[in-house]
Amino acid sequence: MEQGQQFKALYSSLGFSADEAAQLLHVTTRSVHNWVSGSVPVPYMAVKLLRLMLRYELPGKAWEGWHLSAGKLYTPEGFELAPHEVSWWSLLVRQARMFRATFAELNAIRHQNRGSVGKPAMTPAPGFNGRFAVTPPVSATGDTRCLHCQKRRTQQRRGLRTDLGPK
Repeated sequence: MEQGQQFKALYSSLGFSADEAAQLLHVTTRSVHNWVSGSVPVPYMAVKLLRLMLRYELPGKAWEGWHLSAGKLYTPEGFELAPHEVSWWSLLVRQARMFRATFAELNAIRHQNRGSVGKPAMTPAPGFNGRFAVTPPVSATGDTRCLHCQKRRTQQRRGLRTDLGPK
């Protein structure tokens, strides 16, 4: 298939007439007819734009697997992103970079403290196991046993409950 006919197939696949393709490409209808007839070569950018609109490709290898459809961007995993959802990307990327830098700095400090003698310069917060906060419930008296169990034991001591066995 010659270049002009391929171009016509592209804009026809999008449901465009020659006039609509000309409006999209900001050229005259005559130019589109000349491209289709083969008397003038079709500009690369015109073909590229139509291919992008048909989801045939996005520019560059970095966009491999991504595609556009109905005004939305689709990731290689199939996630759909609308224009208003993409506006926060730069903030998210900056936050991720900052987190990575902070995490690397924290790991460097931990690595330095492993070799030091005496109390480390940085100690974890009470109830922190290195990943998640695991602070047990604390009663008003400072007891760290389960508050529910404390209440049951108090009732047992007062003779209000007899259904509890020794624990």
